[in-house]
Amino acid sequence: AAVDIAAGTLLPWAPRPSLSVNTMAVSERKLYIGGEFSTIDDQSHECLAAFDLSTGQLLPWNPAEQGCMYVNALTVSGNTLYVGGYFSLQISTGEVVAQAILVKPDLSASTVIASYEDEATT
Repeated sequence: AAVDIAAGTLLPWAPRPSLSVNTMAVSERKLYIGGEFSTIDDQSHECLAAFDLSTGQLLPWNPAEQGCMYVNALTVSGNTLYVGGYFSLQISTGEVVAQAILVKPDLSASTVIASYEDEATT
């Protein structure tokens, strides 16, 4: 939901995530959300999504297309969005389940540019 601060009334913006939204972060004119959802407004967005703040429109940005179980922390620094959550990553030797991982999607692209794994198990 969105609220008009001056009038104190609800605005019509109401995205429909398939499951919960756990965290939000704002950078310039974008709202980033993270959670346990796999779709937003019937579009595939695995745990992460972004909205244009001026239009309320869902953006095509979708860096976690597979392997995300949930996101519970977001913070923006410069052109980097740091994401904390629980991810299942496919690598050539098999599947690695990370209990905590930080990914740094480049906000100008839709790919993960680096990652940090902590407490990973196989």
